[in-house]
Amino acid sequence: MSVKLADLVIENMNSYLGSHKISFTDNQGNLVLIKGVDEFDKSSNGVGKSTIVDAIVFAFYGRSLKKELNLDDLVCKKSTEPLRVVLSFVDSSDGVIKHSYVIERLRSTKPLFSKCILYEDDICISNNMTNTEVQTKIESLIGMDYQMFVNNNVLNPELFRFVKGNSAQKIDILERVLNLNIVSKIFFTLSNVVKEDSAVHA
Repeated sequence: MSVKLADLVIENMNSYLGSHKISFTDNQGNLVLIKGVDEFDKSSNGVGKSTIVDAIVFAFYGRSLKKELNLDDLVCKKSTEPLRVVLSFVDSSDGVIKHSYVIERLRSTKPLFSKCILYEDDICISNNMTNTEVQTKIESLIGMDYQMFVNNNVLNPELFRFVKGNSAQKIDILERVLNLNIVSKIFFTLSNVVKEDSAVHA
């Protein structure tokens, strides 16, 4: 399956008070540029660009991109309404749209509840499913679990740091992206073996 995002609706998430819709299909090509500008100080910091990525992660996985946050931290503090994210995407394998999907996730702190609804071709397919079954279905549709999605789609800027980095920086990036700590152990073990071997043959 080839997933192509269509639309994202963010309601009451972080700084997004009320409902905000973003279309990923308005452009002619495959590249979407998201630029935020604070209308008061003209900077691009703190205007909600990261929240868009976090909303996509929340829709797909019911989790925050920031591991230190719990879901209640995502709910806009200025709203009495629940956090709601609606993500539409299509299966466009071979350039032909085969199916359309909509994931709707809600989170409320008062009263406390979470809900996920999944639609396929405008038909709700999650009514008789447990939350775990719905999540498994979503992950099978997009072909990635949470960690793989984050590594492939969010941590890609690490590639530039990897290319320009020294050996220690490259090892650090590999460990973080691949969730490995064994790389440094192997590196230091091999370094010690080479040093010992050099000392023996000197």
